[in-house]
Amino acid sequence: MRKYTPYIIFFLLQLSIFPAYGQNIGIHWRSISDNQNQLIGKLRGENYYVSVIAGNFHFLQENWCNTTITLINGDRFENIKTRYLAYKDELIVFDKNVVSKYYKLDKDIIADFEFEDESNGVVQKRKFIRLYFDGADNSRYFEVLYSGTISLLAYRQIVRQRVGQVTTQSGIATDGEYRHKTNYYVYSPNTGFAKLNLKKNYILKSYPQQVSEIKDFYKKRPNFRDEKTMIELFNLIDN
Repeated sequence: MRKYTPYIIFFLLQLSIFPAYGQNIGIHWRSISDNQNQLIGKLRGENYYVSVIAGNFHFLQENWCNTTITLINGDRFENIKTRYLAYKDELIVFDKNVVSKYYKLDKDIIADFEFEDESNGVVQKRKFIRLYFDGADNSRYFEVLYSGTISLLAYRQIVRQRVGQVTTQSGIATDGEYRHKTNYYVYSPNTGFAKLNLKKNYILKSYPQQVSEIKDFYKKRPNFRDEKTMIELFNLIDN
């Protein structure tokens, strides 16, 4: 029996290294230790499993995008395949060269990330930064629409709303719909966050140094709500 003991120990060690996986019926997170982490360099994260629901409805982008990630210590990683999980406010990495393939990055080490989004056939450069939001328990990712002495930020969410039983185009039966929701904020390091108010009188009161320019702006665009025009307004205010 003794001569077989080393082989038995080796077999048991192998079982401890490779965990067993059951059928994946949703989103499942599993923390990994430093020596298990297979991501590049200082990028840290947890294993992430993409369910059918998550793959179809939980992400902001349609496809995996080449992304530049900047850490809070200044380190940069380029051409990392990611998608923004707007349903959970997390950044997910895809790496075909590792066993687990999908990882949720540790949010605390990330300063910002940038990618080119090709959703709907239109290429768009997008940048997200991580900030502590007033009253929130932890930090959030905000998309930067305009950056200057003041910044215009968008908090992108995918929310689930309960409806009657429906079948999606992918043939998935569900009692909920996943919808995009965006909240806009004005931000500066000195004053923090303020929810965006586009009423002309509020803007005039908030930025009195450009009264004539703002009045002229609203005269040409009295009821705008699109992001392109918001960016034009803040570019005007800031310059």
